[in-house]
Amino acid sequence: VDPTVKNYRGDDLTSGLMEAHDSDFDTAVLCDTQGFLTEGPGFNIFVVKDGKVTTPDRGSLHGITRRSVLELCAELGIEAAVKPIPRSALDDADEVFLATTAGGVMPASRIGTRILGNDRPGPISMLLKDTYWRKHEEGWHRTPVRPLEDHSLPFTVTVAVCLTRCFRLSTTEAVQVFVVPAPSRRRCSIVYRPA
Repeated sequence: VDPTVKNYRGDDLTSGLMEAHDSDFDTAVLCDTQGFLTEGPGFNIFVVKDGKVTTPDRGSLHGITRRSVLELCAELGIEAAVKPIPRSALDDADEVFLATTAGGVMPASRIGTRILGNDRPGPISMLLKDTYWRKHEEGWHRTPVRPLEDHSLPFTVTVAVCLTRCFRLSTTEAVQVFVVPAPSRRRCSIVYRPA
């Protein structure tokens, strides 16, 4: 399956998610067969090192939220690049964050046993997160939902609002990212769970 097309096919993303659940984590970030970071089921990953933000150039959905984060970086004067990111970059990262439409920018606080930023979101992740939600509330890249003439499907709007609220982290919350060895698979998984 072409990973640049949004999908939840029963292959790598779903397998990684099941592997993460089997290990008591919420989700997984996958690497390709060469050991480069790709994406997780429903989100993109970003790595911050020396004030520069990078996101994978391969094996990931090039979606709206990813593009929005790159746009925010440009607006805020943060150098950002789309390039290959080896798995080892997570060991040297100053910050790591995930981005998804429902959750916006979600900072990570741990990579394996390594604690990032004193187990708190880093300054660049927080700046991007706060700016994303401020602009989102102002209507940036958002299409208003108009009332349905036929009120037979009101839960559709409720679900969308609930997802946004449920995944939004407070200013001190972060995501913990853990590495799960996957020797029997050709792709390795990195999994996270809420802090």
